[in-house]
Amino acid sequence: MDLKLIVNIVLTVLVYYLYYLYFKIKTSEKYHAFIRLCFLDKKTVEKYMKSYDILFDRNDMMNSLDDYKNKIKLNGYKIDNQAEKTVDCYYILNDLCTLGNVQKMYIPPLLDNTKNLIENQNLTEQLTAKHLNVTKDENILELGCGCGRIADNMSNITNCNVYGINIYDKQIESAINFSKKHDNKKTHFKIGDFNNPLEFEDNYFDGIYTVGAPLTYSNDLVKLFKEMYRVIKPGKFICLQEVTLLDNFNKNNEKHLEFARLARMVMTAGGLWHNKYWEKAAKKAGFEIIVSEVTKTPDNIPVPDLPLLKKEHEHYGNLSQYIDYLNYIPFFPRHMSQLFERLRMGSDALIEAEQLELLTMNWQFVFKKPEK
Repeated sequence: MDLKLIVNIVLTVLVYYLYYLYFKIKTSEKYHAFIRLCFLDKKTVEKYMKSYDILFDRNDMMNSLDDYKNKIKLNGYKIDNQAEKTVDCYYILNDLCTLGNVQKMYIPPLLDNTKNLIENQNLTEQLTAKHLNVTKDENILELGCGCGRIADNMSNITNCNVYGINIYDKQIESAINFSKKHDNKKTHFKIGDFNNPLEFEDNYFDGIYTVGAPLTYSNDLVKLFKEMYRVIKPGKFICLQEVTLLDNFNKNNEKHLEFARLARMVMTAGGLWHNKYWEKAAKKAGFEIIVSEVTKTPDNIPVPDLPLLKKEHEHYGNLSQYIDYLNYIPFFPRHMSQLFERLRMGSDALIEAEQLELLTMNWQFVFKKPEK
């Protein structure tokens, strides 16, 4: 074959491959998240940095097992201008999570050690659907739906109509656009704050769920459970995957308190409450407790998200190094290093806390509204 022809063929293939690669990157959510982060203005970055100290840097919203035994009242998550500060945080946080493997903003339990984090997220959502025990075309509600990626998957798993509410308008916009792009007519999203009365009729839903601990931002767990009780049908289930303190956590141990404070920074969790407080609030609202346990894994890992947490921690460490290299490029935004440093603040403490079995990000609650 003529050498010139071979060169032309190779060059043509290379051009098509580079075009394909460019198109794939250009249309990826990671690419768009990266670009948005690069072009943030100084005021938005400052609001994000300050929001962390306001939302997470405190120890007065923790209730341990000893507190429960001593009948100490649950200290709900209450912050001045809570909605505004939460938006300041999540405006940037969701894009930072998208750069990794946690666009859905949660670390799942290791349900299958042959699969990666995203695949284990899918398995977690399948488990949630199984607990809900819903059938085709029923209505289910996700509280704190974020950018709607979980709701999209849940609608595909269950073939149900999934309604999602979230406090942040940009995340709701992202959820709606994602559904339109994938022609999913079974997902419905609206801006909503679950600390206010839910804007749905009595006995409307056939199931309610959360994934990734949104309800730790509840100002009053009993009040919230009463609202869930109102809008769900008799005989139906709610399934919650939430962050909880474990039995080993001791508020009189200064190291435990510091681990928890720093862990909240990276988990972006609201209140840290032992599971007994969750059970008590659900019972007060009228629910029956069906399941309350750390999510079961094939290997019975005491803190089931720890293996995947360590891997994602390593992945973000590599991303941080890449950002540091990019800082050598003139005009590369210097705030990117600040954002990654803030995001990863507390990650070592979170790993240590989970290794000591002080807390878990994957406590599974299943509650049932009794039949009439």
